[in-house]
Amino acid sequence: MQGITQPLSEMNVLEAITNHTAMIRFDRKRQVVDVNDQFAKAMRYKRSEMIGMYHHSFCAEEFSRSTEYQQFWDRLFSGYSYSDKIERLDAYGETLYLEATYMPLYEQDQVVGVVKIATDITQRQRTIQQFAATFASMSDELDDRARQGVAASDSLKQITQAMSAGVEENLETLDGLKEQTHQINDMVATIQTIASQTNLLSLNAAIEAARAGEEGRGFGVVASEVRNLSKLVEKAILDIKGNIDGMNTQMLSIEKGVTRSREQMETSGKAIEQTLAQFPEIERAAERLSEEAQAFGKIL
Repeated sequence: MQGITQPLSEMNVLEAITNHTAMIRFDRKRQVVDVNDQFAKAMRYKRSEMIGMYHHSFCAEEFSRSTEYQQFWDRLFSGYSYSDKIERLDAYGETLYLEATYMPLYEQDQVVGVVKIATDITQRQRTIQQFAATFASMSDELDDRARQGVAASDSLKQITQAMSAGVEENLETLDGLKEQTHQINDMVATIQTIASQTNLLSLNAAIEAARAGEEGRGFGVVASEVRNLSKLVEKAILDIKGNIDGMNTQMLSIEKGVTRSREQMETSGKAIEQTLAQFPEIERAAERLSEEAQAFGKIL
């Protein structure tokens, strides 16, 4: 009747499994008593070559001599099944990876052997290992880059700090120069006042000398010379004051430039601090990537 599925017989199911799945059977001595073509091909043997071989012949010597190996068989012969990814050696001693299930075979409630059904996952596992190795290499490079970045940023930070200290010293020097120019200005003002008073006194002396007539002529000459000298002093003072004003203007410009440099370095310093704070995160990310790569290498 259409729509009704006919049940499969146990023989049909077994035949399908046998024809499309790699299978091997061991007896209580762990010897191969039967193996199909799929399994023999995966192991790069002929079926006839595998019959009578012991299971440990397909295992790494270290594993076959271990307590774990003995416990593995003890559990199978106690009636427990086992499924996992396993490593085995093919006919040429090369490692291959199988997704395998071991199942005890019973006869009158006694375990008389073990059958293993397996899928060759060697290519998949090698691809995974290649990816894991690539990830591990990337994490190492990332970690190395982070360390280089930390070192470079530390050096930059030290240079910036040294420059900032130099700027502070320059500002202090400028402050000292400004104070000295203020003192010079005060002294110039004092000298200018004295020169003006001297000029005034010499003028008064010349007037009195003129009144004195012939007797005051010599005194008048001296007063005239003093007046001329005081005028020269006043002119020199004006020149000095002009130079000092120019110096003050230049120092003010320098001070503004140095102040801007200090502000820029402070901004740069903060940016460097923020950059340095990121590198530990990069290192931690590299560590996590390395851990993920190791975990990735262990999965199927």
